[in-house]
Amino acid sequence: MKMSRGERLALCFWVLASVAGAAEASIAVRRESPVEAAEPAPVRIGPANPFAGAEPASPVRLAHAILVKALPDRDAVVSDAPEEVLLTFNEGVGQEFLALAVVDEAGKRVDKHDAHQDFTDHSHLRASVEKLVPGRYMVRYRVLSADGHVVSGKYYFQIQAK
Repeated sequence: MKMSRGERLALCFWVLASVAGAAEASIAVRRESPVEAAEPAPVRIGPANPFAGAEPASPVRLAHAILVKALPDRDAVVSDAPEEVLLTFNEGVGQEFLALAVVDEAGKRVDKHDAHQDFTDHSHLRASVEKLVPGRYMVRYRVLSADGHVVSGKYYFQIQAK
């Protein structure tokens, strides 16, 4: 079955509305026929979901991996220097493109270049760090989501003098 551009757009909006949990959404889809191009036809998206109640054979992953927990936490001010940085994502991530770096205020890497996933839980990514002195540090990460997209980000934490 071949779909027109407008039908593909409507399907995309339907998927986005469903994922976002929108109860009802309405969009206008431009018809591609020159006769009907003058007036857009509204397409209702919402409760009349043709897939409602259908259970997928396997879990459907429509979103990228999301960092849900970090140790040290984002914008944390800690008095004890950590021995490692631990990141936890909402789903297991792939090893391709895996990167985790900890950088000090001068721009020098202070991790031991040993970023790895936990053997039993691929949603955990960790790297050990050198002995850290008081100051501000940036954690940069890059992972491959289960949906095939690369996700990267950064956050900061601070070590306070005792």
